[in-house]
Amino acid sequence: MNSAKKLFVPWMAVLLAGVGIGLFTAIVLLMKGHYLFNANDVLIWTLPLGGYVFFALTSTGLALVASLPSVFGLTQFEVLAKRLVFLAISTLVAAFICIGLELGSLTHMIYIMLSPNLSSPIWYMGALYSLELLFLVIKLWQMHMGDWHSIASRWLGSASMLCGVFAALMLGSVFGLTEARPTYFGPFIAIFSLIIAMLSGIAAIILYMNVCRWVSGACSKQADAAVNSLTRMFGFMLGLSLIFYVLKLALASAYTRPEFATAINFNLVLFLLIPYAMMLSKRLRQMAWAKTVAPAITLVGIFAVHMQILIGGQIRPVGPKAEGLPQVLSYFPSIWEILVIVAAVSTMLLLYTLGERWLKLDAAPE
Repeated sequence: MNSAKKLFVPWMAVLLAGVGIGLFTAIVLLMKGHYLFNANDVLIWTLPLGGYVFFALTSTGLALVASLPSVFGLTQFEVLAKRLVFLAISTLVAAFICIGLELGSLTHMIYIMLSPNLSSPIWYMGALYSLELLFLVIKLWQMHMGDWHSIASRWLGSASMLCGVFAALMLGSVFGLTEARPTYFGPFIAIFSLIIAMLSGIAAIILYMNVCRWVSGACSKQADAAVNSLTRMFGFMLGLSLIFYVLKLALASAYTRPEFATAINFNLVLFLLIPYAMMLSKRLRQMAWAKTVAPAITLVGIFAVHMQILIGGQIRPVGPKAEGLPQVLSYFPSIWEILVIVAAVSTMLLLYTLGERWLKLDAAPE
């Protein structure tokens, strides 16, 4: 605990510096516009959107795991429920930072919300994630006040779960409806998004609990049984995600050149295969270092998968704008795109740190 207290001030200084850099980045972007990103008429979705997809789906996964005790009666996860709800809120805030700065202005987000296009999955996605955030904040407040099992509390758990499920499906549909882009098109990517969301959420809470215990000695040992159950579920979701990822590559190969033999896809499968192989071992599933390394590798791999899909669907120009352009475009994020991710991660970790210190996240119903 003494080492944790010594680390608290420098850790907070690092996070506040990150948030300060984020505020500076936001001001510059709002003044100078979207051209600071390495985007063009063909490649319009860049690193901040990849960050949004990653954080939004991870938040959905955390919210789904948080709903297990209140919606499905799995009481062994009650000891994690309050922390899961708080982590889902913080991660969703990071997602909103990414999408707000990707759009170039927070007013664009407000405009989208206030001018509904009922045939647009983008509008439904934004509305559902906003509702999910609202329900999660109210749910957290009720838990903080000791209300765990009232009808309103259960209703909020169900509502946030449903919003998360349909928001993840809508996020996948945003890409799945772009018929001109074979990498995105089709209903499969919406289902794939929901599975990746669940995997991301489980990986995030297992990683968080192990890091929290290692760094600060906090995070109740009463949660060990719940974390061990999630570790077994983590192995299952890794296997399921691998199957769906390979199926996605196989389906894509039916109407575009095979991509599953490229080095990048090999590396991505490897990122998911390594933790899957680790979780197959009962001995490794019980070791703290393995329960830290495996979800960390998984989250890095999932982010890489999101970016591979996001950029892979845009680098081959199509239509009139393809004239004069090479057959395949190259992409590397600009410094401003990287700073958007720094801002989102710093804000998310700052919220994690403050919540862990002040919100009694180990609380559980008696």
